[in-house]
Formats: sequence, C-alpha cells, structure tokens
Amino acid sequence: MFSGYLEDLEDDDSKKMQISLGTYPCSETGEQLYSTDALRIHELLNEQKTTSGEMYGQLMSVIERLWLVHLLRAFEKKNWLSTLKNVAFVMDGPLAVFSVSAWLVKFIEKEIRRINELQKRFTGNDLMIIGLEKSGRFVEHFIDLDTSPEGHEDMIPDNSAFLLNDDYIKNNIIFSKSPKPYGKDTCFGRKFFFKTKNGYRLVPQLACYSDAQKDITTANVSQFPRLNDACALLNDLISRRYPNSINPLISAHAEAAIPLTLGKKMFEEIAQELRERGEAS
Repeated sequence: MFSGYLEDLEDDDSKKMQISLGTYPCSETGEQLYSTDALRIHELLNEQKTTSGEMYGQLMSVIERLWLVHLLRAFEKKNWLSTLKNVAFVMDGPLAVFSVSAWLVKFIEKEIRRINELQKRFTGNDLMIIGLEKSGRFVEHFIDLDTSPEGHEDMIPDNSAFLLNDDYIKNNIIFSKSPKPYGKDTCFGRKFFFKTKNGYRLVPQLACYSDAQKDITTANVSQFPRLNDACALLNDLISRRYPNSINPLISAHAEAAIPLTLGKKMFEEIAQELRERGEAS
C-alpha cells in the first residue's frame, strides 16, 4: 500500500522506516525484510502463552480497514465514482487503528480524503463511511445517560443525536488530562450517540475528510459529514433482534461464520489428520 520511506513517522532519521513491496534487503543490515513487517503485528506474538489473541485480533482489524481503502480505490479504477452517491460503507467497529499499527491512520486518512474529493466532483456529497461500536465504554456511557437514577430507561428522546467533543469524552467517558485530543493518532472518524426512532441506542462514527471536521475540540453538525443521511439510514437498518447493531452487519457475520455442525465435523477431521501424521512420523 505504501512504499519508500515513511518520512512523517519520525523526526529522527535513524528511526525512519524503510518499506518496499514483497521481500527486500534492509539498507542497514542487509537482512531480508518483508513488506508486512511495517504493520508490526509480529511484535504482539507472545511465545510464553499458548495463544496470541491480541495479535490475531489486531491483524484482522488492520486488514478490514485496509480493505475499506482498497474498495474505494476499486471504485476509482473502474470509473464507478459517480455511483458512490448511492453507496454507504459500514464497518463493524470504530473507524480507527490501534496498537502497533496505529501509524497507518494518517495514510488511511490521506487516501480516503483524496478519493472523497474525486467522487464529490460527480456526486456533490461526501462519502458515507460509518463505523459502529457494539460494546465498550462509549456504549456503556450511552446506556447510563438513557437511564434515570431510579433505573428507568428512555431518558433520551427517540430519533435524536448527541455529538461528542474532546472535553465531554475526557470528563465523562475516557477520563484523561492529556492535552492531546482524543483519538488524534488512532481515529479517522468522529463518534456520536444516536437513538433511533424506535428507541434503540447506537454509537456510530462518521469518517472525517478535513482537519476542520476532525477538530474534536468542537462538535458542530458540519463536522459530521452527511449526519442526517447517516441517521436516516441507521433508522432503516436497525436490527430488532440485536438492538445495538444493524441488519447488514448481522447478515455479514452470518455469511462469514462456520455453521456449528459443519465446524465441529471440520475440526474433528483436522485433528484426526494431525494425529495420523504424528503416528506416521
């Protein structure tokens, strides 16, 4: 996705990362490097444990966000940008990259901003890219806001949105005294709370396409691209079975999941094959 030297990552010349495609020799040591080394996923491997769940979770998360960028590039290369006025991209989870691969955020931002400007020449509107959180502190805080001290719910009016700024987040959700704005180095979108017309609570995030939109010190409607369209779409897609999710995400998970009976049989066959290989050796 990126090649050359990532000049913006470090001011210290000795820490600048050399990146190329496929395999290539290190300019300092001559040892073989891989383009995927730049993601730094391997740093999360814990050889002291039988599993490395964090590493696999981070790998999946990074691939999903890079996949979004390449989907947008595909629309560009196939001259389909004019069709994006009728397309919404919905991501399961926040529009962010965390941990060792967080350096990707500034490049993801740059690319989606570039493609957004190109497609706006045809559509006149910003892209609709939505992230949706189903758990975590923001979800828990939204539930608390919607619940009275006596335990009664529905304190927040239906079909309403609550836009979040840095002060509110740090004083009420992610308690912090840091001068750095929340999500500056990890997020490429803005979170808000939305209660649907049917009373379901969602924590969506809309992609930012300019520095003004990403300025989290304020929370104005203009900083949340296509907010009205996004809320209307979420109202139509909300799931009544899983009230903090939407039907397309549920369908996607169902298609990707291995059915229980098939999965059990498949893993039994794999285990049997491994046993037979072990006995043969």
